[in-house]
Amino acid sequence: EAEADKKDGEFKLDFIAFGREHVAKLKAAERDKTAEGYNSALNNFCKFLKSDSIDINDINKAMLLGYKDWFEREGFGNRAWEMYMSNLKTLHNNAKLLYNDEDDEKLNIKLSPFKTIQFRRSAVEKRDVEPMALSATALRYLWDVPTERLTPRGKMARDAFFLSFSLCGMNAVDMWKHKQAEDCKADCIEYYRSKTARRSGKGAFTRVHINKYMKEVHERNRGKRHTWFYAELYSTSNNFNAALSYGLADLVNNAVTYYGLQWNLDPGTKRKQILKRLELPTDRNLIFYAARDSFSTIAGNDCHVPTETIDRCLCHVVKSVAAEHYIKKDYRYTDETAEKVLRFVFGEQMK
Repeated sequence: EAEADKKDGEFKLDFIAFGREHVAKLKAAERDKTAEGYNSALNNFCKFLKSDSIDINDINKAMLLGYKDWFEREGFGNRAWEMYMSNLKTLHNNAKLLYNDEDDEKLNIKLSPFKTIQFRRSAVEKRDVEPMALSATALRYLWDVPTERLTPRGKMARDAFFLSFSLCGMNAVDMWKHKQAEDCKADCIEYYRSKTARRSGKGAFTRVHINKYMKEVHERNRGKRHTWFYAELYSTSNNFNAALSYGLADLVNNAVTYYGLQWNLDPGTKRKQILKRLELPTDRNLIFYAARDSFSTIAGNDCHVPTETIDRCLCHVVKSVAAEHYIKKDYRYTDETAEKVLRFVFGEQMK
C-alpha cells in the first residue's frame, strides 16, 4: 500500500503507488473499465518518468509541461492526453483530500500543478472527430467475404461487429461481460450501458431482441457462463478489444485480397483503390465502434428514423424530464429501428 512518510519534517507520498492502490479499489468494486483508464494513465506517466515511483511534491508545472512535450513527440493524440491528464489530476486531488487539512492549515501536498496546465479539448475540437460510419454497401462487402478466408480471430471480430450493429451499436465491453438474465427470453438482450450507467442510472438501461438476420451469428457465439463466449476466451475487456482490432484488420485485409482478385486488381499495389471501391476507410483502420456509428448513420440518413428515437436506441442520456420520469418506456422502438436498418443493409434474405 502507498503510505505517507514524514521523516525530518518533510511529507513524502509515492504518487504512483497511491494511484495503483486506487486502481485496486476500483477493481474490487468491479469497476474494471474505470480501473483500466487510471492504470493506462499511470503506465504512460511512468514511461515518461522512466521510473515506477515519484514523490507527489515533485510533480510541478515544469514537469507536466515536459510530460506534454514528450507526449506529443511520442505521437499520442489529443484525446489520450485529455483522458490521461484528467485521471492523473483526479488521483492528485484525491491525495490532497486525504492528506491535507485546510481548516488546520496542514498542507502536506502544497502544489496544484494540474490547475496550471491546459489539457481539456474545446467543444469545437471534440466535435471535429469524424464518425467512422460505413455505408450499407461496405457492410455487405465485409459480410460477404468467404468465411474460409478469415482467421479464427477475423471470424470472431466480424461476428461481434455485426452483432453490435444489429443490437443498436452495443459497446464491446457490454458484449464482453453480458450475462443473460434468468427471467429474460433467450432472444432478448437486456443491459445497463457501462459508459453511462453511473451517471444516468435507469436511463442507461435498454432492451433489444436478437434480430432474425443475426440469430445464426448469435447462436454460434454463445458462451457457457455468458451470453457470448468473449469473456470466457479473453480475460479482460482490454484483451477482447485488442483481439477485435486485430480481427477487424484481418477482415479488411482479406476483403482487399478477395475483391481485388475478383476485380483483377493487384491487392498489393492497388490497395487504396480497392478500399475506395469497397467504400472502406483509406486513411485509418476499421474500429469496432464503427458498428455503432454505422447503425446510427444508416438509421438517420437512409431509414429516416427521427434523431430522438436513435438517441434512445443508442441508450444516450435523455435530457427531457418528461421522457426520463413520466413516460413509461416502450422498447419496441429499438426492435423496429433495428429491423429497418438491417432490412436496408441486407434486404429480405441474408446471404
